[in-house]
Amino acid sequence: MPPTLPFTLRRHSDVFDRTGITSTTDTVHGLLRLDGDQLIVQWRVHRDTDLFGEEVRTDRKVDDVREAVIPIALLSGVTVQRPWWAWRGASRFVLTAADLRAFEPLVGPTGLKLPHPAQLVLRLPAKDREAGIEFGADLELAIGDLAMRLAAGSHSPESRPRTSTRSAPPEKT
Repeated sequence: MPPTLPFTLRRHSDVFDRTGITSTTDTVHGLLRLDGDQLIVQWRVHRDTDLFGEEVRTDRKVDDVREAVIPIALLSGVTVQRPWWAWRGASRFVLTAADLRAFEPLVGPTGLKLPHPAQLVLRLPAKDREAGIEFGADLELAIGDLAMRLAAGSHSPESRPRTSTRSAPPEKT
């Protein structure tokens, strides 16, 4: 089974005008999956729009699942950070690109709206910190393994094998 890591992003915006207030909250539920020499990112956006004006209502919309495939050859590293002010709270899982085109499949009108084009910063709840560290180690190992294979000339980036970094449990006979 390939390594996976769930994540959540939250975005909020408010618009004030003469007719009232529109408050929009996007909650992005996603999953990172390491599949051989590729990082697969899947996500779904849940959007709540609160309208306060002549009428008060909440509109809810759930988008379809989107998916982007990022070759790990385009990644330079990963870190799990815990902000100093949140010693017991959420951590951040930070993927750093080796090429600015790495995260292009993730951006756009229905994308993840990255604040920096060379980093993908994902919020991890405190309960998922250890899973984030383990997933980050698997991903770092895959990045290093690919770099060694490319340096040795055994594989070109276009002919990557699709194997997991974790071994399957032995079969019972």
